[in-house]
Amino acid sequence: MMDEDDHNQKCSACGGACCRSFCIDIDPPQDLDGFQDIKWYLFHRGVTVCLNKDGSWEVDTAIPCMHLDENNGCRIYPDRPPVCRDYTLEDCEGDDYAEVFRTPEDIDAYVEKLRKEGKLKPGRIFK
Repeated sequence: MMDEDDHNQKCSACGGACCRSFCIDIDPPQDLDGFQDIKWYLFHRGVTVCLNKDGSWEVDTAIPCMHLDENNGCRIYPDRPPVCRDYTLEDCEGDDYAEVFRTPEDIDAYVEKLRKEGKLKPGRIFK
């Protein structure tokens, strides 16, 4: 088990990324309409969409926690909510993404790549 100093050092290395944004799991796109929905997320400032290496998809917001201090420390650490207490370094994804989409054009390029690879055809469900 990691001691508290090692834990704090690892958290400091990324600047508390888990406290500077939050992610929401979404259903993987199954067809072109699904990719259009993902583009809609990306029309919003501060949003990225990530395809994880395990094949899951998530929307990542760039909205920091209101209790984060100027050094990316938690002002309410002793009284932090259960979701924060339950989050471990093992849960920290860091940069464990297969793809990161920042613009609607990124999705268009990804869809085109899938088409060229024969993984997405018009009128056919993406699997």
